[in-house]
Parts: sequence; structure tokens; C-alpha cells
Amino acid sequence: MIITLAQFDNVTIRLMKSTLHPETSYDFGVHHINVLKYFGVTGLTSVDKKWRRNPETNVFIVETRDTNELIAGIRIDVHRPDFPIPLEDALGNTVPEVGRRVNKWAADGGVGEVAGLWVERKHAKLGLPIHLLRATVAIAPLTGTKNMVGFANKYSRKTLEAVGFRKQSDFENDGNFFYPDPRYLTIIMHVDCTQLDYIEREDFLAIQQMRHTYEQEVKMHKLIYSELY
Repeated sequence: MIITLAQFDNVTIRLMKSTLHPETSYDFGVHHINVLKYFGVTGLTSVDKKWRRNPETNVFIVETRDTNELIAGIRIDVHRPDFPIPLEDALGNTVPEVGRRVNKWAADGGVGEVAGLWVERKHAKLGLPIHLLRATVAIAPLTGTKNMVGFANKYSRKTLEAVGFRKQSDFENDGNFFYPDPRYLTIIMHVDCTQLDYIEREDFLAIQQMRHTYEQEVKMHKLIYSELY
């Protein structure tokens, strides 16, 4: 099932499960790696291919409406005992608190990590990151993930904060790390996707609209394919 979440400025945001759409997930990964290479970024644990085998991974893509060109994407990698999230892979062996905190969030409604954000350079001026992050916060609790975490640097922190993420200071080094390499001072951020009353009205309304759209699309799918349910 592929769900259309929003359409604007000649683009469409869609949602799918990674294991149900392997070809699109593969293309997503190729685009992500190519964008990172352009900026000289290596060492990200979120580029590991194993997320494509996680049946709970939600993949969000942006396509042009006229040509269906894939131009941007983001994921929610959901924590499972057999599929650690990138945060665990990056810091779990050196920061014991990471594993304990992830397990606590997992017990409290589930936890996923927003990962793999990329936008093709020629479409960078469309402001797609905020729309994609709204989509992840909107959909996470509807697919069984109450808590979301993410890495942020000085460039991405403001956008994450706009949709409810807040810095987690009660980790080692006040939650500050150099990741994926010494050039990038990175912080750990978290959002409870069920508690968003404090974010700006524009972001809140956009998230609520996507949740409504998702629910209606799922209902329609079940009505059409009722024999599967």
C-alpha cells in the first residue's frame, strides 16, 4: 500500500513500507548516498542497507507530479530487538545510556529514528525538509511509534525543533557528540509525537491534516480490499 499524504508546488509526498516496495527503497538509498557524497559526508550509520529489511521501516518519498521523478525522501527506522536504530549503532557501544533510553522509549509506546533525509540539489529551494519532517511526526503514532529521536547539527536543529523535537541533555557530554565525523557537532533530539500542542500553529495544522489524510486513505484501502482484512 502506497499512501499519498500531501500535494503542493507540483510535488507529492507518499508513504510506503520498505519491505513492500524494495525497488523504491533501493532507489531511495542510492539517492541518499549520492547526496551525502556530494557534501563529503561519510560514516553515517543510517546509510546501512539493513533498514530495507525491517518490515516496520516507513519510507517517505517526494515525487514530481508531472514526471514522477524521485526528488527527496526521509525514513522512520523503527526499533526492534533484531533491528537497532542508527542511534544505537552509532553510539550504543560507547554510550551505555543510549541503549537504556531506547529500551525505555520502546516500552513507552515504541521508538523510531528519523533518518536518511535527502533532497536533490536542484530542488533544494522548495523547502522540502520541513514538509518531510511534518510527515514523519504526523504518521509515527498512527503506525505504532509514539517516540522519535534524531541527530541534529547546527543546520538541521531549527527545522527539527519546529515539529516538536527537543534536545536531550541528560546524556554523556550534555548530549553533544561528533557524528558522523569530527567536523560535525551533533546533538540527540526527541519528540513525543502524541504531545504537540506547543509547536507553531502552521506546523500543528499541517501535521493534523496529514494524519487525517492518512486515516482516510487507510479506510479507503481497507474498503476496496476488504477481503485482505
